[in-house]
Amino acid sequence: LIYKIIALGEKGGNAGGYLVDVNAFLKKQRDIKKYVPVVAKKQIRILLNSSIYKYKGVDLLVDAYCNLTCKSLKLVIAGRGFDIETHNENIIRINRFIEDEEVAYLFKKAKFIVYPYRSATMSGVLSLAYYFNKKVLASTIPFFEDNATLNVVLFKVNDIDDLERKMKSLIFGKNLSVDPTSYLNIYGEGTLINSYWGLYED
Repeated sequence: LIYKIIALGEKGGNAGGYLVDVNAFLKKQRDIKKYVPVVAKKQIRILLNSSIYKYKGVDLLVDAYCNLTCKSLKLVIAGRGFDIETHNENIIRINRFIEDEEVAYLFKKAKFIVYPYRSATMSGVLSLAYYFNKKVLASTIPFFEDNATLNVVLFKVNDIDDLERKMKSLIFGKNLSVDPTSYLNIYGEGTLINSYWGLYED
């Protein structure tokens, strides 16, 4: 099975995306610790995985995380982009292209995924979170609102206080249930075929 993932990393450019053989990178877990040595321990963590730009609200996420009194979870920010100035030892920044094997490893080890975007017209980041059945904390930009399922908790865009409150709720295990059909319902082959037919009929 091969799916097109949009705007993940830099491999195919931000607009075009690139093809990922999901089954292949799930099987290629050999010696994964050499790829992500800084997060090789088995602690649970909060993850933001994407190319890192200002419009993705990384600064909001860092500020909200630093305000938390509970630091039982590491915050992992993985992807090529600008550096983040912080002396918080619980924030792990991996500033480079993230290989397919690493993407799978990071998602599987995360407790939940955060997308604090300020804006976006479209994004493929939800497809991976849905594929791995992970809870998602995302801002109330139209794309996330339109594609949200039970897997998504929304916070008010640009609102650090609301982001912090929702992170606390997820950290302490509230509202972590997910819908395992989210990926197939939105990104599955049948859904895509029906969408194409809809466009044709219009």
